[in-house]
Amino acid sequence: MKKKSILLFLSILSIFLSLSPTIAKAEESIDFTVKPQITGSQIGDNNSYFNLRTSSEKKEELPIKITNYANKTSEYIVSVNSATTNMNGIVDYSQPSVKSIESKQQFSDLVEKREQTISIASGEEKVIYIALTAPKNSFDGVILGGITIAKKQDDKDDSKKMIKNEFQYAIAVQLSENDQDITPNLQGGPVQLTQINKRNAVQMLVKNPQPKVMKQVEGTFTITKKGQKTAIVQEKRNGMSFAPNSEFSLFTMLNDKFKSGEYTYTIKLVNAEGTWTFSEDFSIDQKEANTLNKKSVDEAPEHSSWLYIIVIMGIVILILLLILGYTLWKFQQVKKEQ
Repeated sequence: MKKKSILLFLSILSIFLSLSPTIAKAEESIDFTVKPQITGSQIGDNNSYFNLRTSSEKKEELPIKITNYANKTSEYIVSVNSATTNMNGIVDYSQPSVKSIESKQQFSDLVEKREQTISIASGEEKVIYIALTAPKNSFDGVILGGITIAKKQDDKDDSKKMIKNEFQYAIAVQLSENDQDITPNLQGGPVQLTQINKRNAVQMLVKNPQPKVMKQVEGTFTITKKGQKTAIVQEKRNGMSFAPNSEFSLFTMLNDKFKSGEYTYTIKLVNAEGTWTFSEDFSIDQKEANTLNKKSVDEAPEHSSWLYIIVIMGIVILILLLILGYTLWKFQQVKKEQ
């Protein structure tokens, strides 16, 4: 009977464990490629993007080869946008409505078509051409934009997916007329409270008003109580880049609830061309803190689903052990009576 009880316990335990979830990483294969076909206007040695030396109203046809490796005909959306900078401090070519600041020249205004859809049969390749006309007025520095190519999603496939994962290629296009050196001049702006993915954060508006790409920027982000030097939060980021003539917000996560009080947010940005430090005071009143905290996951301690699973498994195992112990004790009692 003892052996039967142990076997029964192990059987129940194995069944329970087999029902616990497994972690799987779903990877969809990238079934198309994109490659710029370099033209005679290209300068520099990097052929992964278009770096064009242009002149007043010069016309260009930018060829891009798209190859479809899927087992069916696919459609691709080709979009042209001016470059901007996202909140992570990375140059972004995917925002269609963004306008460059302090610049009369918008890259997206220089192209004939801002968006088009093309169809490519399975296993075939096609070269598309982006018609571009350089600005009439001469300019120093660079004008930066990008061409993004994304596979058009099948509506039927999308309805079966709770989360839509879309892969897209982005090809930068940089225009210049000369090698005139541009002096960098980053500027800091106002501070705001915000939430990113339901987490409390503080952000500052930053501007790069010059027609120059800021590269390899290191940033130190610090929040202190106003008038104090001890950091409440501090983080560092490396490898940031800022698009020319762009404004953007750089943020710092609090990892905590907003608390009323007077604070100072300081951002220090450094690269090979200079150092820029911006400090702005900001205040949090109790009403605003309460409103934002109610929407934030920082309001309450986090409990992952795995924690609940472990607790439940522990309880079940404990119950099974108690059942087994009682069964063995009962068996011993019956054996003594005999």
